Formats: sequence, C-alpha cells, structure tokens
Amino acid sequence: MIRELSQFPGSGAQLYAEENILGKLKSVYNSVCGEAWWPGIMRWSSHDLDGTSGKVTLATIFPTTLHDFSDVRAIYVDTSQKPLARLPSDFNPFGLNGTTPLFVEQLHVDDDIASTGKYLFQVWPKQAVGTLRVRARHRNPNAFVDGEVVVPLDRYVLALGTCMLYAATDGNNPGEVTAFQARYTDALTKCRIEISNLPTELDTRAPTGVTQWQEWPF
Repeated sequence: MIRELSQFPGSGAQLYAEENILGKLKSVYNSVCGEAWWPGIMRWSSHDLDGTSGKVTLATIFPTTLHDFSDVRAIYVDTSQKPLARLPSDFNPFGLNGTTPLFVEQLHVDDDIASTGKYLFQVWPKQAVGTLRVRARHRNPNAFVDGEVVVPLDRYVLALGTCMLYAATDGNNPGEVTAFQARYTDALTKCRIEISNLPTELDTRAPTGVTQWQEWPF
C-alpha cells in the first residue's frame, strides 16, 4: 500500500498520511465485510431463548463482534435444517401461541438495550423455548488496532480499496483513482467468484451420505 501510493517508508515518516490511510483501511474493511458471506468471518453460535420475551437469555447474548442484524445470515432451531422465516411486516404476530419458534424479527434499537452485548432480534411467539443456532458475520472490533489480530479477508482487496479512497481524497490525479477502482473491483469480483465456486449442498434437507440400505427384491 505504501509503495502503491508512493509514500515515504520508515518510522516517523508521513505521520498524517499513515493515520489517514488507517482510517480508510478500516472503512474498506467494514465495506468489504458486507459485500458477501465470506467464509473467514462466518461463525456459528448457540443461544437459548428465555421463554417470555422472545429474546435470547442474557447469558447467551450476542458479543461485540456481532452488532448488526444485517450480519445474520440464518437462524435455526436446534438441529433443524430449515431457517426461521422473517416476520412479514404486514402480519400481526400477537395471536401466535405455543412454545415452538415460528418467526424471527429484528429488534428496534430502543428495544435492544443491554450492557454486555446485543439481543439483535426476537422470535414469535414470545413464549417459544429452545436453542437457536445462528450463522452470522463476526467482525473483530480490534482489527487494525491490535497487531496480533488476524484479518481473514483478501489483503489485495483491502489494499486496493484503501488506495482508491486515499487517491480520491487526494484529488490530484483522477486517472489514478480510476486505475485503483478498476483493480479493486476486479480483485473483489475474483474473490466473490472463488466463494461461489465452493461445493454446496443443493438440498440441505437431504443427508450427505447414505445412512440406510435396503436390498432390492428380484
């Protein structure tokens, strides 16, 4: 990145530029995280419903690495292969009864108050019980702050995106901005193609291997 932007290397050099570059790197990181379901930042987590409010228990509240409902890809009940459906905006859920989770709904920001993390969502009916398995993006808040933190995203995508933003802010060379943008878009597209080519199960309801055998009658 330093070489691409023709900055002077070395300790104490380009102090303003280094801080500026770091800020743009963080912006690109957050932007790229939301571009796809990157395997390197996806995690499973388990959460118990409290059986009264539709929320998970305080003991299993979501950590600071998951702070936005848009980062949740799917929510399952225990070992089910069918994700919970989102509550339709024109559906009145207050007539739902029972202890089986049927729908999931993003919480309003004023209803998501906790000192140790976030609830993010509630399930309907609110009396539902059980364990939820959540598949979601987890973004490390210490990325680019703590040097020991591993950032599991393509380094060239992050570098080129940062260079693009820096060159655009600098504004002295429009051609440089266009060149960085083209390289960034190309690198990001290649990464998307790579994860789309990963083997996937076409029907998650079907077992991945044969579990029962039966002789054919002749």
